[in-house]
Amino acid sequence: YTIPETGKVRLSVLDMLGQEIAVLEDATKKAGRYEVEFSAAGLATGVYLYKITVDGETRDFISTQRMVISH
Repeated sequence: YTIPETGKVRLSVLDMLGQEIAVLEDATKKAGRYEVEFSAAGLATGVYLYKITVDGETRDFISTQRMVISH
């Protein structure tokens, strides 16, 4: 993921009911590009969501996207 300015970042994985099942990132980050590894071991095959929330210095950002896990 890429953030344009310093801010508090939370990246989480949700089930289709919107329940948080994993937190991949929860920290203040400087502007830049980051990578996070996610292991889907233990999760059933199916559709999940990932959500990134950034509380930035001048603006906030929230994005939720679908992902498919297949084993």
